[in-house]
Amino acid sequence: MNFRPTIFKNVLLILILTGTFLTCKHDKKEMDDLTLFSLVQLFSGITTPGPKAEWTRLLGQNSGLLKANSISSDQNNNVYVTGQASGNLDGQPLTGIYDLFVTKYNSSGSKQWTRLMGVAGDQTNASAIASDSSGSVYSVGTTNGALDGEVFDGSPDFADRDLFIVKFDSNGNKLWTRLLGIAAGGKAGATSAVTDSTGNIFVTGTSTSGLDGQTFGGGGNGYFIVKYNSTGTKQWTKLYAGPSPSAIAYDSTNGRIYLTFSTPGTPLNGVSATDFLLIQFDNNGNKLWTKQTGVPGKDTVSNALTLDNFGNIYITGSTNGNIDDQVESAQNATDLLIVKFDINGNRIWTRQLGFTIIGFDLSGKTAEGKGIVFDKNQNIYVTGYTTGNLDKQTHSDARNAKHNIFTTKFDLNGNKIWTSITGLKGFNCEASSITGDQLGHSYLTGFTESSLNGETFLGKPGFDYNLFIIKY
Repeated sequence: MNFRPTIFKNVLLILILTGTFLTCKHDKKEMDDLTLFSLVQLFSGITTPGPKAEWTRLLGQNSGLLKANSISSDQNNNVYVTGQASGNLDGQPLTGIYDLFVTKYNSSGSKQWTRLMGVAGDQTNASAIASDSSGSVYSVGTTNGALDGEVFDGSPDFADRDLFIVKFDSNGNKLWTRLLGIAAGGKAGATSAVTDSTGNIFVTGTSTSGLDGQTFGGGGNGYFIVKYNSTGTKQWTKLYAGPSPSAIAYDSTNGRIYLTFSTPGTPLNGVSATDFLLIQFDNNGNKLWTKQTGVPGKDTVSNALTLDNFGNIYITGSTNGNIDDQVESAQNATDLLIVKFDINGNRIWTRQLGFTIIGFDLSGKTAEGKGIVFDKNQNIYVTGYTTGNLDKQTHSDARNAKHNIFTTKFDLNGNKIWTSITGLKGFNCEASSITGDQLGHSYLTGFTESSLNGETFLGKPGFDYNLFIIKY
């Protein structure tokens, strides 16, 4: 397709309108900058870039992979990040092959403390973190060893896996650790967690067999929700047949629990497909309803969800199809996806955000939402990674399809406010999670292979990973 005539006509139209405007505004020496920008934006399709980050922090090791998987904030605007480390970190010695870590930063970006936990010769990987109203935080994930001296269900050090929950107070003191697994052997792992207003924690994940006396039929894997109170006493476990959950959310106004998953969809002409599910449960983990979203023969996945003050649900992920009234940005491209549901599971609106061509083919370009949060000002922030010029914002290395971090802001009606892209040419960086504080700021975390926003990288660029935190 030849874009030059269209571009030429748009530029010509801008010049004509600008001249007309200047003629009408003959009493002014110069055209108002905002008006000029609005005209250019209107006819050229330029979108609003995001604000400059307030601060960026990197944390790394002399060598190895440090991967941040989740971030959470507390009532005092501190943020906590968890994930896995393969080396000594911030003065903490590595115990296993991979250890879980938790690190705390205040709202000014000053690191408060770091904790590293693992089992000698084993792997302990943290996938999610949640904070409660008392300032405590819970790191959850998967281990194949007797973490913190807790009894391992199954055979440690081999193929079996247990889910873990570790609770820390606001000063980094470990309060308790819990393991839950399959006594007869198998894999159970936590993927996401959320707390309620009284300090209970709900953990979800996947299991290859019966768990805690619960069973599921149909073969394949199952997924679970397990509830613990603030002192670490297990309240109940629910187990269902199905794929691994991507995320969990809890509505404190009505006690509803929400999970989202990616699941096999409807094939078309021999092409397989992926859809996503949204499932609502009551406060005891009983399933109430299920909603499925997708396009036959296309892949539509979900990675994260959040709730607003009215109980509406927002899910982000990606699709290479056309959902509702949205149109994919290019053939064989994968667009960012955000879908809003009401409390009954009805879709309210859908937004897809894709790519613009700048001198090369868009085929194979991907933008995927990995984290989503609703802030106190009733805005929605989505973050993840993109391999192209998302929403007309410039990617650092789109030609080579490197991963860049993106953040996009929407209002509750799905109107896009701005998009920001961050990255360094020749290297990958990717956001995995986002949270908001009590003042309306957003914080995102993930990994980078290089320096970012001028911050110094520790290790060998392109081979090692540092975690990052960016505040907007």
